[in-house]
Amino acid sequence: MSNSSLVKYTKLSPNRNSPRTHAIDTITIHCYVGQASIEDMGAWFAIPSAQASSNYGIGEDGRIGLFVPEADRSWCSSSRENDHRAITIECACDPKAPNAVNSKVYSSLIALCADICQRNGIRALKWSTDQNERMKHLNGVNMTVHRDYAAKACPGDYLYAKMGQIAVEVNARINPANASGIPSSKQDFLNKVSEIAVRLYPETGILPSVVIAQCCLETGFGLGTDSTLLVKVNNLLGMKADLINSTWASYTVWDGKMITKKTPEYVNGKLIYKYDVFRAYRDYENCIRDYERFLLHVRSGATYKYRAVIGMNDPEQVITAISRGGYATDPAYITKVMKLIREYNLTQYDKGGNVMTDRYVVRRRWSETNYQLGAFHKLENAKNQADENWGYRVYDLDNPNKAIYKPALKRWQKLCAACVRLNQWLLDDIKAKKDWRYYNSGHVSESTFWKTRKAKKYYTNCMGGTAFAMKEAGLPASACSWYGQKGGGIRWLNNHAEADLRKYADLIKIGNRTPKQLVADGTLCPGDIVTFVEINHTCIYLGNGLSYDSGHAYCTEKGEGAHYVKWIGPLSWATYKVGYIIRLKG
Repeated sequence: MSNSSLVKYTKLSPNRNSPRTHAIDTITIHCYVGQASIEDMGAWFAIPSAQASSNYGIGEDGRIGLFVPEADRSWCSSSRENDHRAITIECACDPKAPNAVNSKVYSSLIALCADICQRNGIRALKWSTDQNERMKHLNGVNMTVHRDYAAKACPGDYLYAKMGQIAVEVNARINPANASGIPSSKQDFLNKVSEIAVRLYPETGILPSVVIAQCCLETGFGLGTDSTLLVKVNNLLGMKADLINSTWASYTVWDGKMITKKTPEYVNGKLIYKYDVFRAYRDYENCIRDYERFLLHVRSGATYKYRAVIGMNDPEQVITAISRGGYATDPAYITKVMKLIREYNLTQYDKGGNVMTDRYVVRRRWSETNYQLGAFHKLENAKNQADENWGYRVYDLDNPNKAIYKPALKRWQKLCAACVRLNQWLLDDIKAKKDWRYYNSGHVSESTFWKTRKAKKYYTNCMGGTAFAMKEAGLPASACSWYGQKGGGIRWLNNHAEADLRKYADLIKIGNRTPKQLVADGTLCPGDIVTFVEINHTCIYLGNGLSYDSGHAYCTEKGEGAHYVKWIGPLSWATYKVGYIIRLKG
């Protein structure tokens, strides 16, 4: 049994079973939280006490590492049975939800999956949104995820949402004849489009027969002379770059690839031709997903234009609602779509599973739409997501303004949640051209952290950010008046700071070990505040090899006035000796 020739680095983990007891027929994609290198992954999986490994890992630069040979079973998915039959792949990702991967990681993931399939005789990857189908490998499904077997967010919502897309791209490499673009025949087009429409039905509630018929009508089954240009860029539904008559700006904006094409439109019942700009998609599925998202979310004022079609089981009612909502200008559009549905018996594809509509969302606050982790059909799934992401709550879309579930966080979890929020705050400010800098001039406390921002000075230092996070975790300002001092001690800034801090935290003297060593032996825990022997400095360990550090660790340069680029990254000052660990109680 061979391993991938795409591997650039090998460090075999002791955490494996040799040999595996099942033929390789499955791929399980994981997220490795934090933009780590394959060397970092290899170092972690090489520790026996980690009790974890994967067959492959993809670092933030796109390089691929081998940690467990394909002949052996990795310890990756919380399921012995799954790992014996699956090749497991860890992908470096963002530390915060939705745990996005960059383009280099994604590109390498597609190449690696195609290579695994070709060498192991897997003819095609098949994904299902039905957990039962995945876990029982029903109907040819051969892609699983960690969250199937344990209460985990892995592989993160970003990759989870892309699993169907990953299957499409991998299958296009395995068998290029099945790639999107101009089909070989009407039946070839129907086969491809129907598979996607049926698979998406349980997620969206948009009747497959209608979507299939619309694709056929808009493109002449992908073969129409007038629609060739659109089909080449996989736009099967005439989706324009600028969607008019919508007040949902975040959807109507399109900054992807586009093409300009002459197109027919009916104005006051009269046919005219004009040039318009259309969206270009990677494949058929991207287009159909975009269209169905359009139907589910586009509004006119406060009113959803098409959402009434969710769960409708009469094709004529569905296409009537879509047409009258403004999607089509052709007065005969309903008649043409229904003719195709009857002629090609497209209602045979409407026998899909039960429709589930999203009801619950997980956000930090209801108003913070930019920080939504996902929408969920089941309340329990939404609660699990909130539990796994510090500082997030569950809201019911039917009564949205008050959270229906707030996880009971321990003090250290509140501390970590504050760090994540601060980091996002910084990144948003940088994007808005607000320039945060490092300064030690004057004590930057929790209170001045806010004052400087209000005064548009945007400066802080290690203890400014740490003290703010501590205050968010419920500590009084008096317990935050200190910083880690060179030599391994703590500099108390008032006479009662130490006594007040000890009410809320244990102070653990170290002095002779580094953060890296303390993580390896299990001493350093998520939420621990760390001081150092060699320097005046304080930072917070967040777990998974990450730390919050508003000191110099993540500046573009050193010294007063240095520019910050982020506040969360790989464990900072990992080779320095730790003076104290401050571990919050409660």
